[in-house]
Amino acid sequence: MKVAYNIALFNPEKKLIRELSGKCNSLLKNYYLMFYAHLVGESVTVTRTDGSNRTYNYPPHAECKWPDSPPPSIPNVFGVAAGSENESYGILIGTSDAPVTPDDYDLDARFSCYVSSTDVSDVFIEAGSISLTVARTFLNNNVDAVIKEFGLVAEVWGVGYLLILRETIAPVDFPLDYSLRIKMNFSF
Repeated sequence: MKVAYNIALFNPEKKLIRELSGKCNSLLKNYYLMFYAHLVGESVTVTRTDGSNRTYNYPPHAECKWPDSPPPSIPNVFGVAAGSENESYGILIGTSDAPVTPDDYDLDARFSCYVSSTDVSDVFIEAGSISLTVARTFLNNNVDAVIKEFGLVAEVWGVGYLLILRETIAPVDFPLDYSLRIKMNFSF
């Protein structure tokens, strides 16, 4: 899997002030544990954003009798599409430049401001490949800040919130009333 990001900073008049792009190199242990659980059908212990450990039991609906019966009502097992003003999951930003470690379970220093919904879009499935975009816009209604990290937190059914990706970036000044858009492009 490849993950690339694009960060765009806009002034209050919506003029593009700065843009930076790069490659994400930091899918975290929580992501790989969830992936493993889905591959082999075993339970794993993951670390939630509050630092507590939780067992993820996979599959959540072991009694599924597909394709002989209608599909069961399966919850969104692994979601990142958070609604606006929901800073529990989706793309989040922070002010720390602490190095990323595989065991990170939350951003090192979250920055709170107005957030749009986290949108999943541009899903393309072609012969042997899948790509999609995850994006969110932040409006600084708090205080001037310098953004140095971002992450992707998933809401996992029966577990809670899990940080699955964390990236440190070159510092981005984020003045009051400016907006910041982060797009992540996933390709498999």
